Amino acid sequence: MLSSLIAERYAKALLRAAQADNALTEVGAQAQALRQALASAETAERFLADPVALASDKLKVVESAFEGGLHPLIKAFLEAVLQQKRERFLPGILEAFNAYLDEAQGRVEASFGTARVLPVAERELLEQGLSKRLGRQVTLNPYTDKALLGGAVLRMGDTLFDASLQGRLRKLGQLMAEGPPPRPKRAPSISAGGGAKSKPEGKAAAPRNAVKKKAPSGKKAAEPSKKKVTAVKTKTKAKATKAPARKAAEPKKAAKKR
Repeated sequence: MLSSLIAERYAKALLRAAQADNALTEVGAQAQALRQALASAETAERFLADPVALASDKLKVVESAFEGGLHPLIKAFLEAVLQQKRERFLPGILEAFNAYLDEAQGRVEASFGTARVLPVAERELLEQGLSKRLGRQVTLNPYTDKALLGGAVLRMGDTLFDASLQGRLRKLGQLMAEGPPPRPKRAPSISAGGGAKSKPEGKAAAPRNAVKKKAPSGKKAAEPSKKKVTAVKTKTKAKATKAPARKAAEPKKAAKKR
């Protein structure tokens, strides 16, 4: 935690000085060269971290590695680091400065890992596609890792995109370890009273055709039964047959009176 804070503070100070002096390109090139030299030469890194060696001697050794000499800002930066006894943090400071410089100049540096060696043509196509997608100049640092099995792993700063076969198998193993997902619960049915009514799981619902529809009680009271209708019709017919007989008997009675 302390090393990252120190690296960020010194890196930002060097970046602001380079921006104010319009020397981002020159300062960035020498900072990158010094960073690569420290990463490839362990003896130089140990010498700079030696607490017994003088700061002036350390600065002379670093300055001798550059044919044209150090840029004034780089020289002042190294003097401040050596005087403050921050030599052991120098690799981290230069790495943080390189990241800030890429951001200021619209560049992105990313590592790209594959199980096989990435051809140069494919790397260039990937850089072009990522640059167009992000709107910034992307520079890939490819590396090989046979443990990936297939696919690729892209890391940009703190963001990791894992599309390797190893990553997919790892995710599959995690899902299998967690077990099957829980089944969704059935929603309770709503009863006539407005409350929730749960149906028993063992009994199956009856088919719609088997349900007999009952007519409302009001219709039964209003409609007469078939027996009553037949009786009324019979009585009506009987009255109709008796009426002519009575009319025919009336003249006979009148004749007797005469």
